[in-house]
Amino acid sequence: MKKAIVYLTIIFIVIVLISTYFSLKYRLMDKSLLQINEKEVYEYVMSQKLPNQIQSQARKTGCKGNIEPITIVQNGNAIGSLVCDINLALATYSGWHLMADSATILKMKNRLDKLLREWQPLLEGTDYYERIAIQQSTDLTQPTYQPVAKLSKIQTESGERLQLTTEIFDILGKQVFSTQVKFIPPEQLPKIGKLNEDQKKRLEKAKVLVLMGTKALKIEGIIVLLSIILYGGKSLYEIRKRRLISDYLLSEIQKRQELVNNGHFVAAYELVTKYLQYFPNDVEILAFLERLLDFAGGPERNLEGLKKAQYAFVEAKKIQARLIAFRNRETTALVSEGEKQKLIPLLPYSADLENNYQELLEYEKQQSDILRRESVKNEILTAYHSNMLNKALQLCSSFASDDTDLDKIKECIINKIEMVKNQFKEVENNFCNGHVSDAIELLNKVISDYNDWEIACNLQNDINDSKKYSKLRLVSIQEDFKIWLLGNNKVSIGRGSETHHPDILLANKYVSRSHAVISIAKDRVIIEDNNSTGGTYVNGAKITVSEIQNKGTIDLAKVVNMSFIVLRDENRKINTVIISNLNDYFCIVLDKMNVAAIKNKAIILNNSTFQIYYNDSTWVYSDGVKFCILKPGTEVMINDIKYRVEQI
Repeated sequence: MKKAIVYLTIIFIVIVLISTYFSLKYRLMDKSLLQINEKEVYEYVMSQKLPNQIQSQARKTGCKGNIEPITIVQNGNAIGSLVCDINLALATYSGWHLMADSATILKMKNRLDKLLREWQPLLEGTDYYERIAIQQSTDLTQPTYQPVAKLSKIQTESGERLQLTTEIFDILGKQVFSTQVKFIPPEQLPKIGKLNEDQKKRLEKAKVLVLMGTKALKIEGIIVLLSIILYGGKSLYEIRKRRLISDYLLSEIQKRQELVNNGHFVAAYELVTKYLQYFPNDVEILAFLERLLDFAGGPERNLEGLKKAQYAFVEAKKIQARLIAFRNRETTALVSEGEKQKLIPLLPYSADLENNYQELLEYEKQQSDILRRESVKNEILTAYHSNMLNKALQLCSSFASDDTDLDKIKECIINKIEMVKNQFKEVENNFCNGHVSDAIELLNKVISDYNDWEIACNLQNDINDSKKYSKLRLVSIQEDFKIWLLGNNKVSIGRGSETHHPDILLANKYVSRSHAVISIAKDRVIIEDNNSTGGTYVNGAKITVSEIQNKGTIDLAKVVNMSFIVLRDENRKINTVIISNLNDYFCIVLDKMNVAAIKNKAIILNNSTFQIYYNDSTWVYSDGVKFCILKPGTEVMINDIKYRVEQI
């Protein structure tokens, strides 16, 4: 309010200064208008002054006679009008005859120039009339006098003027008389009128500004007066209000401890602060304020700390109520992570909140252990019923518990694992003994009962990989020696081409691309020449189709010499046909191949020390004790020589 009054006073002073300035300016302003001297107006000079002077001079000199049209010595802006006006002026003398017919004189009388029409309103309505007396004369042929007019521009005290000098000469060229008249240039009249109009506008504007300033001064005075009245009333009201507030605070200050006890720290602080504004020297209240800030002000010891302490007081009550409900098993809900993030910054502001929060964390830990135990138990049961025994056993081992249910489940898991592992031993025995189909069937059952056992799963993956290849090659890593394992009962022999890939590939130009085919069916081995160029020979005899028995030789185009041997089991059933060529052995395995040893780049068949099985589309190597599933990338040790299995 004080600021408003100061601003209004400043505005009032500014308005007073502005009003005074415009008033003085208006009083000192030149209010005069430019006056037009009527005696110097062109029309008056031509219709009154000039004719009067001519008549006066003519009388003095006794001039009478005919007047010829006037001659203008110098051109002006209104020469046409000027010539007519001078002639009319001369004609006003009764002793002279104007040398013009009546029609011309009438036109001269009736002329009204455009400029005269424009100047007329500036002469404030004064009318001027031309006067001419029409002379009644019959002799208008010979001029008696010759008038000459000279127009010049001169400067006078009242401004620029035009001066017209008229001279009269007789027939002999003698000057009879001369007259001079001065008049305002016609073009000056509009300028004078415009200057007068501008002066009037300036006077009006200044007058309006003075009136506005006076009105503004009155209004501002009223406003200032009202402001002073309002300020005085407000001051009286504030004094009364202050007295009432002080009386109220004296009664309310007794409630300060009650507010603190109920956690209304901010309200207690505001009450005390307001009280100290009226009673700043009350020692008891000052001490109370210090205790309040120490107790609930937190590290800040200010109003912000009290607000946090008040919030912490409320949260402590909420957590206390939740703990009571949890103890009475009325709820299982504790505190969410979001609530914890809000509570942690408030812990320094309330000891009760911190104690309740720690107790709540203990309950939460107990609840979490219970929930985790139930969750782990359910997960173990799910894994057990899904035959994921490793996962179930791992969960049992990772959770230390005295829960009898978990102990029983763990015992069941261990028993089932032992049972499945015993079955797996049987799987291994079947593979070692060549019962591949039985082993695979039992392995599927083992995996079904124990589907996360890595050993069994890896074995199944190896079997699945082996099933993809009906032809493999054992390559000695230490010697230049290869054993080709062929799992088909029909084997092609030839040089091959880009489109044809025989099972036994011989890189010899005399061998045809598809030279011959060996077929095994109904315990018979049949070799058939495939219309080769060089022919096929069995034991030296050229054949087209022939059965090969036990062992012998096969010659292709009499260039490639190979030996063969047919191996049978105890029931005389063919299980392997071995065809050798230099360091390569091509073994057509129908069921199993019994081998005593592989030494010195040769297969020894006297006694059976290891077997290679091809059963159920799976390649298995076994020495009777251990077995290995053959697939590309596998390495197997035979007679201390390492062989790598490759894809053909």
